[in-house]
Amino acid sequence: MRPGHLNVFDGLRITTEHMNYLQGSFHSALQDLREIVGLGTVHEGFDVVVQANAVVVGPGLAFDYQKNRIASDQPIIVELTFAQGENRKYVCIKYDQIEDGEVDGRFTLVWDSCAVVLQSTLPDPSDNLLAIARIDRVGGNGVVEVSKILPAGENGKDVVAAPIPEKPVESTPEPPFPAPAQAIRLAAQQGVARLKSESERDLRSALPENPTDTSVPGSRSTNLAEAVVSLDFEPLSLICHTILTATTRGKSDGSEATPYSCSITAQGEVTYGKGVVSQFGVVMGYGAKSMSAGQSYQSSKFIEDGIACLPIRLILDSEDDKAVRYYAGPRPLEILVKTGESGGNGFIISCSLNLREAIAEEEIKRIQDQGYVFEWEALVAWKALGESRG
Repeated sequence: MRPGHLNVFDGLRITTEHMNYLQGSFHSALQDLREIVGLGTVHEGFDVVVQANAVVVGPGLAFDYQKNRIASDQPIIVELTFAQGENRKYVCIKYDQIEDGEVDGRFTLVWDSCAVVLQSTLPDPSDNLLAIARIDRVGGNGVVEVSKILPAGENGKDVVAAPIPEKPVESTPEPPFPAPAQAIRLAAQQGVARLKSESERDLRSALPENPTDTSVPGSRSTNLAEAVVSLDFEPLSLICHTILTATTRGKSDGSEATPYSCSITAQGEVTYGKGVVSQFGVVMGYGAKSMSAGQSYQSSKFIEDGIACLPIRLILDSEDDKAVRYYAGPRPLEILVKTGESGGNGFIISCSLNLREAIAEEEIKRIQDQGYVFEWEALVAWKALGESRG
């Protein structure tokens, strides 16, 4: 019979016999499991290497033929010597116990451990030793070969590993201390960028392609100009104050029409990070004025794809009373100022002529018939913030 479990009830006086029975029950069950898993077998670790005149056996776990647990949590080093005429050693492991926790002259704690034995012959199963490797001295030149020994039935042969020199293995030098990180400090730089039209430009030719079609990708903008601003550091954020002005005039029948001017002041902010540019602008003072009619309009707006935006309202002559009137609708035509990354220490400021929505075909024809031309200028006062190392 084998111990099973305790029948415990209230008032039972637990004795040493009960505790030994309980431990025996646990130990018996563990031995059954060990036998099922496999006895006389290394289940984990116990790698063998030779360094100089020593054999190093790494940590591992195995069960011997008597169902004991052979366990090692750290490398074990034993001296390697060959007798005269001896060229082979077998590395064996065996079960060992470490006793501790002495009370009244008796040890109360028992630890499962491991011991390493080198011998010139393979052990017999009755010796209860596990042979895990074979060491052969070859050529008498100080070189040895280490062969891993597999359990019977797995291969039937020793698996020979690559020869390992008998001389000590040089330890890997510790990496040098990393160089101290460069000090990081806040850096700032400011300036003014000026972009303007080089000459009068025909408004019809500057319109984006397919201005009447909202479904054509990339047809909503025409680049007018751009400037690259260089910095001493990579920017993290940008604060911009922009003044943007534009003047349109028509040239019909060879005579110039009364100019129409518009302007804005705007404040914008930009954030750069990981290839993404986030920017917005607040247009605070949009003004449009016809020089002949003496009319002007004021408004403001918020944009999320640039730092400044100037809507353009076209002055057209009425066929009825020749009075000046403004272009009807939500002013889809505009000059947009925005920033982008320059790929280094700096940024780009660009101006483009945009359409927020499709423009009617009759309006395009009217612009063409009138021969509208326009001039523009953008003054951008900027302050860049970033990190400077060093």
